[in-house]
Amino acid sequence: GKGILEAMASGLPVVSADAPNSRCLLVGGETGILCPPRDVQAYANAVAQLANDAPMRRKMGAAARKASKSYSWDAASESVARVYRSFHLG
Repeated sequence: GKGILEAMASGLPVVSADAPNSRCLLVGGETGILCPPRDVQAYANAVAQLANDAPMRRKMGAAARKASKSYSWDAASESVARVYRSFHLG
């Protein structure tokens, strides 16, 4: 979670595994791109898409920076912990 928020705060769109912690922080297609965890080609495609589409990269980066301001480190950590607890207890 922390690395995702640091990238977002820096105005970078994030390419991440579609996992509970990243889903709590990212909106796929808006602030970054979520990929199936073991789909290497999906990651490569996402990075290539961002590298080749400067307007999309800038738009996602700006959205990521804006979204990151709504998180404090404590709130983000608690959000991730809640998701993991729900999987563990569910």
